[in-house]
Amino acid sequence: MLFDLTSCQSPISLPLSGRGSRTLVLSIIAITLSACATVPKVDLAGQQTVKTVTILKVTEPTSQPVVNLGGAAGAFGLIGALAQNGVNETHTKAYTDALHQREVLFASPLESDITNQLRSAGYQVSSADLRPVVQSDTRTLDYSAIDVKDDAILHVWFTTLGYVSPPSKIAFQPWITVRVRLVDAKTKKDLYFKTFTCGYKPAAEGVVHINSDPRFEFDTFDVLMAKVDDSVDGLKACNRAIAAQVASDFARR
Repeated sequence: MLFDLTSCQSPISLPLSGRGSRTLVLSIIAITLSACATVPKVDLAGQQTVKTVTILKVTEPTSQPVVNLGGAAGAFGLIGALAQNGVNETHTKAYTDALHQREVLFASPLESDITNQLRSAGYQVSSADLRPVVQSDTRTLDYSAIDVKDDAILHVWFTTLGYVSPPSKIAFQPWITVRVRLVDAKTKKDLYFKTFTCGYKPAAEGVVHINSDPRFEFDTFDVLMAKVDDSVDGLKACNRAIAAQVASDFARR
C-alpha cells in the first residue's frame, strides 16, 4: 500500500552539511510559521487479532535542529525567518556536533523502549532492518515490498528532534516529533497511525501532544550549549514519554 505523508513533516532525514542544512532549517521555520495540515490519526482497532509484531529498525536522526522563532522569525514572519536562518543554521550545526562528539543515540533506545513495553503488554515482538520505499515525490511511503511472518508491521520514525524557541517565549524547549504507524502485514492497511509531539506543539490538527518537563528549558543558546548533557536528558525523557503513550494505546482492553 502507498501512504501519502501529506502533512507538516517530511519522512526524509535531510543532511546536515551545506545546502542540506540550510534547507532543513528553512523548512522547519516555514513549517512552524505556517498553518499545517491535519495529520492522519488512526486509533488501534481489532487489537485482539494482532498478537505478533515486527518493528522496523528506527533510523537515527542525522541532525538535531536548534531554531529560534522568537527572534526575527517571530517578529517579521517569513522575511524575518530568512534573516534568522544563518544563526539557526550555525546553532544547529554546533548542537548536532556536540551530540555527535558524545555519541548520543536516540533511535535505538526508543525502539528498545517501545519493544519492551509492547512485550510487557503481551505482544510477541521481533525486529527487522527494513524500511518502506520512499517514492520519487519524497512524501509517499510504499510498504508493499516488506514481507514478514508476523501479524503486523510497526514503523516508527522521527521527523524532528532538537530544540526550539517558539514565538511565544524566549527559552529553548524540546521539540520532538515521532510518527508511529502499524499496518497489517498482508494487506498493508492501517491498523494504527499517530503523530506524537513532545515539548513544542506545532499548529497541526490530529497531533498527540505531550508536555515536556520545564526543567529542560534553556534561556539562551549559550545556556543550552553549557548544559548539553541536561538537554540530552530532556530529549530522552520526551522519547520515554512517547513510548509510554504508544504502549498505553496498544494495551489490551
